[in-house]
Amino acid sequence: MGNSSARKSDIVNIVILAALASCIGAYLVATAVLIAEDGVRYVEEARSFSVDPAQGVKGEAFGYPFLIFAAHKIAVLFGAGSSIRVWIYSAQGVALLCRVLTLIPLYFIGRILVGGRFAVFVPGGRAGKMVDVRRSGIYVGAGLYNQG
Repeated sequence: MGNSSARKSDIVNIVILAALASCIGAYLVATAVLIAEDGVRYVEEARSFSVDPAQGVKGEAFGYPFLIFAAHKIAVLFGAGSSIRVWIYSAQGVALLCRVLTLIPLYFIGRILVGGRFAVFVPGGRAGKMVDVRRSGIYVGAGLYNQG
């Protein structure tokens, strides 16, 4: 009976963390004006999948750009169009999804390290943090298509 209770508690805590991180992340995605330098590179690699999928797979690590490409395709299916904003939102959405999914193992690591009662606070500090545009190298989103 105690194991079932602990499992329910873990599920509730993970859902709370995921909801909080999703809300904070969605706000940051919606209010982001600039994207980081590595974001530009990943979006460009994702765009290469639409031109030549075989060439896109030959890159170093094609998993993340492929997820961005797939998210963009899903957005286009729902009528979002294929503008630069849609590519940027697709990339930011994939990044947010990866961050939220990362909370699950971080929660369990925190539970092992500090116990179940305080495990919720271990990953919570960085859960919804996106790129800090004031301190990192940044590019304006429109620069994606204006590069020679």
